Amino acid sequence: MMFDLYIKFLMDVISPRSGETGVLELASYTADYITHLQGVYQRAETIGCMTEDLACKYISFHLQLGRLHDAKQLAEKLCCGKFSDSIELWLLRASIEVRCLSRNFPSSSEADIHSIFKLLKGVLIKVPISEAENLWLMVLKLFMNKRKYFDKLVEISFVSIVKNLDSESGFSLSSAITNFVLQKDGIQHAREMYKRFLALPHPGLMLYRNCLEMERSLASLGDKDCLMNARKLYESALASYDQNVSLWRDYYAMEAKVSFCWSTCMHQQGRTFLSISYFLVGASL
Repeated sequence: MMFDLYIKFLMDVISPRSGETGVLELASYTADYITHLQGVYQRAETIGCMTEDLACKYISFHLQLGRLHDAKQLAEKLCCGKFSDSIELWLLRASIEVRCLSRNFPSSSEADIHSIFKLLKGVLIKVPISEAENLWLMVLKLFMNKRKYFDKLVEISFVSIVKNLDSESGFSLSSAITNFVLQKDGIQHAREMYKRFLALPHPGLMLYRNCLEMERSLASLGDKDCLMNARKLYESALASYDQNVSLWRDYYAMEAKVSFCWSTCMHQQGRTFLSISYFLVGASL
């Protein structure tokens, strides 16, 4: 507790505020305080008072000073020691590895890329999706144009989604990957990708909504294939989320937008669709 308070005090002295990038805005008189603060961190580690929170702050301190290499070495050491089971530390280490690799990615050797990917793979498998959102996005962006590694990330995502289930709100890993594929390979490959995710057990509502948005945006331009795909997606989504009123409302809005025959809608959807229609009318009164 005393180390926490003293370190906070020294940080306030060194830099009362940080810049938007998170890098410390240092005054000319702070050099001695920085050296002293490093000594405090080292002392806490030496006498066994280094906690997981202090370890993360110690690494972040190097990052705030712009010392990426020092932060990388410290993270490696702490993750291999008493904090080897710390999810937060492993996430921090992985994000630093991604930043280091990003700086020299075009000139990095295949051996270096493979070594770092192996480390990242271990973290992504170990850490729940909900806690690794930023890391997933960083890694997907980094390897987006490296087909071999991107395909491996997709396979890892299948394992993670089956183990943790995909999100019904908030971050959806399957949606993120589908969007990356859409960006780099186009609609057809994105469609193939989301169908693979939808084939997994209990696909999340966020994935359905993301796929529907993708198909609806093209359907609104007159693409009949996308319109049919959107209808199939709604049918599939409503089979699992039939009590979701907003899903029904969106389905009706899409059909109305493309001038779909109301009588055909009722015939296809039966009483449930009609009930939703009454609900929507009643809600507007």
